[in-house]
Amino acid sequence: MLTASSMYALNINECASLIENVGPKRTVVVRGDMGWGKTSILKILKARLGDKYAYAYFDCTTKMDSGDIHLPDFATTDDGTKYVRYVPTEEYGLHYGKPVVLCIDEIGKAEKGTKNALMRDMLERDRFIAGSIIFATTNHALEKVGDILMPHHRNRLIVVTMRKSKQDEWIENFAYAANIHPAVISWVGEHPELFQSFMDLMDDKGEISKVNRDSNPMIYIPGDVDRESFVTGRSLEAASDVVHALENRVTDKVITAALIGTTVDAAALAKLAAAASAAARPIDDKRGTKEFRIKVAGVLARRAAEKALSRAKGKN
Repeated sequence: MLTASSMYALNINECASLIENVGPKRTVVVRGDMGWGKTSILKILKARLGDKYAYAYFDCTTKMDSGDIHLPDFATTDDGTKYVRYVPTEEYGLHYGKPVVLCIDEIGKAEKGTKNALMRDMLERDRFIAGSIIFATTNHALEKVGDILMPHHRNRLIVVTMRKSKQDEWIENFAYAANIHPAVISWVGEHPELFQSFMDLMDDKGEISKVNRDSNPMIYIPGDVDRESFVTGRSLEAASDVVHALENRVTDKVITAALIGTTVDAAALAKLAAAASAAARPIDDKRGTKEFRIKVAGVLARRAAEKALSRAKGKN
């Protein structure tokens, strides 16, 4: 489904540039696919701006009401008049004594009271040192995971769409710098479908047919109740952590269980094969070459995992 926002969707570095230049005066809300690095913009800005700023992260999904944003504090004027002012949370980073780059994550999922309290600072900035940058993130409303911006809020913000990384962008600009395990990078290089957005599968009415759903079992599809897990950049990082921590230390069963816990079953099994092959360090002898044994290690690990999964699902 083609919309104006999708036509002008920005990559992560373009979003960071927009926020860097507009952020001191206007709050930019970056919306995008679940789990594909919107909050990484904070790291990009830190690398660009350095120690001139303090950096703060505020997670709306852990907040319940305005009391998580600011609390009342009694004060007195010089003539003895008492009044109430509000002291903001330390998560804003105001106590650092310099301009702040504040990322307000998951603004669309915030409770109404939390959202209203946040808007005071997102719009007015009077509690922040001049030059502070505030931006927020949210998921696409079409993902149907509870992200809502009220019209009167939306009208006061700059909302842009961040597209998913392309395959080569993710590998070259992120994976190497983040020390993603070579086995995971190799697997990602063989699966360009990971970087497709669910919106690419929508028709003009915003609906996704069963044929289109089934065409890509790797990604999140709104409304697909049978798809409990899927691959995101976040789950690829988790898979990398698993392989780094476990290779050559535990059995393939343990690695498989952990990988299945990070992503979709089919993807986990494929990654297990790659990880097992990467971890194998055999030598050449008369029973087979090193390359042959590395390949066999991966295939056998995947077959064992598929058999275990089948039994677990009652498909003996």
